[in-house]
Amino acid sequence: MKLEELKKPLVNVGHLLSDPEYPTGHDECIMCNRAIRGQNKFSIHACNGGVDEICSNEDNDYVEQNDSGDMGNWSVGSECVKKLRANLVEQGVNPDDYIYSTAKPKAQAKAKEKTKSWSMTEEDTLILWRALQVYRSEIDDAMGNPLAKNNDSDYERATMLLAKAVHKSCDFAGTLEEGETVKSIYETMV
Repeated sequence: MKLEELKKPLVNVGHLLSDPEYPTGHDECIMCNRAIRGQNKFSIHACNGGVDEICSNEDNDYVEQNDSGDMGNWSVGSECVKKLRANLVEQGVNPDDYIYSTAKPKAQAKAKEKTKSWSMTEEDTLILWRALQVYRSEIDDAMGNPLAKNNDSDYERATMLLAKAVHKSCDFAGTLEEGETVKSIYETMV
C-alpha cells in the first residue's frame, strides 16, 4: 500500500484501546472488548497490520485491495464511539470520515412557514374586510383578461384572509354564530 495514494491520512487510535488483546469476535467493541448489545451501528477499518491505525471510509476499497496488512472492519460500541469521535477531532480529522455508521440519520423536522401574530382592533378588521372584498372583486374582474395570469392562487389566499377577517370581526361584534369557523366562512365564499 502506498500512503501517498490514500485520499485521507491514516489515523492512529491505538492509545484508545484498553486491552492489547483483540476482541474474540466482531460483536465486541474493539476499544473496550465488551459485548455490543443489539445490532452494531459503528465500525472502523483497521489497516497496516494492526488495529492501531485506521483508514478513512473513502479509502476502504483501496486498502482492501492494496494493503497486505488489512485488518478489516471492527465494531465500536456506542459509548466508545463518543470517545473515538472526540479523539479524532483532537487529531484534526472529521470523525464522520473515519467511523462507518449504519445508524439512520435523525429525521429533520419539516420547516414550518413562519407566522407572526399581530393585534387588530375591531375597526381594523372591518377595514381589512372591505379592502379584501375590493381586492377579490378586482381579481375576479381581471380573470377574463388574457393578460391576467395565475391569479387563482392570489384569489384563494385573499378569500381565506377575508374569511379570517370576517370571523374576527364577527367575534369582536359578538355576532359569531355557534360552530362558525374560518373554514365554514371560507366555504360560503367560494
